[in-house]
Amino acid sequence: MYGFEERDGENTIARSGNFLNQSLGYNSLESGDVDLQLAESGAFEESSIYQMARLNYRYNDKYLLTFTTRRDGFSGFGSDKKFGIFPSLGLAWTLSNEKFINKALPGLTNLNFRATYGQTAKRTVERTI
Repeated sequence: MYGFEERDGENTIARSGNFLNQSLGYNSLESGDVDLQLAESGAFEESSIYQMARLNYRYNDKYLLTFTTRRDGFSGFGSDKKFGIFPSLGLAWTLSNEKFINKALPGLTNLNFRATYGQTAKRTVERTI
């Protein structure tokens, strides 16, 4: 699997309090108490590119091994390391294909236990405009 993503956004926060004329409210933020006024704005751009590969191995229709690796390139990772590799491993046991389960619970057709472990990264926006 291959993919590419671009995102951008802008935000503005403006607030005030203790208005002399309560009926104006948000239509006249500047009329509030100067110590309670706040105005902030920001913007961001980020992009990522990724590849993923998966390998499945099934043995005796009872046991499944899944190995997945993902390689992500992300503008927010920082200037020193733009790419990261994130592997994962999954093991599954299909109990419903075991003879002792078929005898004990004959109507059961798909009972699995699965355990997985993998690594991820925190995607934070570091680059602002």
